[in-house]
Amino acid sequence: MKLIRNIFYALPLPFRKFVRQIYFWPSDFLLKLSGKSKTEIPPNGKNFIGPGDFEKIGNEFFEYFKRYGQIQPDSKILELGCGMGRMALPFKSFLINNGSFHGFDIATEGIEWCTNKIAPNDERFHFQKVDIYNKLYNPSGKINANEFVFPYPDNSFDFVFATSVFTHMLPADLLQYVKETYRVLKPSKKALFTFFVMDEIAQNLVLQQQSFLDFKYHEKNFFTISKKIPESNVAFEKEWLNKVFAENNFKVLDEAFGSWSGRKPYLSFQDIIVLQKA
Repeated sequence: MKLIRNIFYALPLPFRKFVRQIYFWPSDFLLKLSGKSKTEIPPNGKNFIGPGDFEKIGNEFFEYFKRYGQIQPDSKILELGCGMGRMALPFKSFLINNGSFHGFDIATEGIEWCTNKIAPNDERFHFQKVDIYNKLYNPSGKINANEFVFPYPDNSFDFVFATSVFTHMLPADLLQYVKETYRVLKPSKKALFTFFVMDEIAQNLVLQQQSFLDFKYHEKNFFTISKKIPESNVAFEKEWLNKVFAENNFKVLDEAFGSWSGRKPYLSFQDIIVLQKA
């Protein structure tokens, strides 16, 4: 499985999309034929945001947002890397008219799906394409992530979150996103991010080949599964992450480890960190 994953990520982006469509075509066709497909849920062949039940995972994280972020129906929400709208979908029945959901992503197909399928003509929802370079997902991007300024005013949001985003970004890019998150969050409000956090326990499990991902390459402040495309999967050193949060005036409120490393107990697949703006 690890070898297949590495080979898949080594393919150019157009080939990865083609392979995904071919692989999932039979199941997507049968689902459509059965009449059980849902308008908001993308076919697996188009869904670039990862495996698993689209709706179930979105609902799972929505519960985390309520538990850790204390979101309310009138909250102003920002998602970094909104993908195909998996996390946005549960907010449709939650937000009232003066609540709002903003999301940006580097993938055109994701923004088009969110705009046309997740919340068409819904003034509470705003999705935006940003042309940020990423070697894995947007190799032709014109903006460096470590220079990207979120297109929102200071102190705009009650809750900011990112899932499976920092697992594909390098340290300088993460640092900029943390700084920008602080800027756009309202005072004392919270952010929830998922990571692959490399602490001593996780590192030992990786060495023992107990982990789902083989982070065998150690670079400055992070680990990766591929030297050729480091962004394919990134695990950050826990000490460095804590330093980044502290230096940018964030307090770590909660941590919940994921199952990716093979550790138990766990909450989800990736590690979850909840921050509060000082």
